[in-house]
Amino acid sequence: MRVGASRFEVGRKPDASLSIPSPTVSREHAELTVIERGMLLRDLGSTNGTFVNGVRIQQPCTVHHGDLLQFGQVVFRVVQQCAESGPLTIQDVLAIGPWR
Repeated sequence: MRVGASRFEVGRKPDASLSIPSPTVSREHAELTVIERGMLLRDLGSTNGTFVNGVRIQQPCTVHHGDLLQFGQVVFRVVQQCAESGPLTIQDVLAIGPWR
């Protein structure tokens, strides 16, 4: 799945771009968009919050290589790899945890 101009949604619902079956993750939790120098992360009014490096975000936030993203109690680390051709995909920029 490509992340770019289209919406890449993170949430508990099965048809989310990244579906996380955790009770601490809202059905429509957050969204990610790849931008020129990283990714833009926006919380979608989640109950248990979206965090970057342990800090709950209130406004859209740019995330970069090495950052920890937390949706409820589920944590991921951003890992950007060199894309040989074409736009970055979520597989290029998000390593699935769990991270502690």
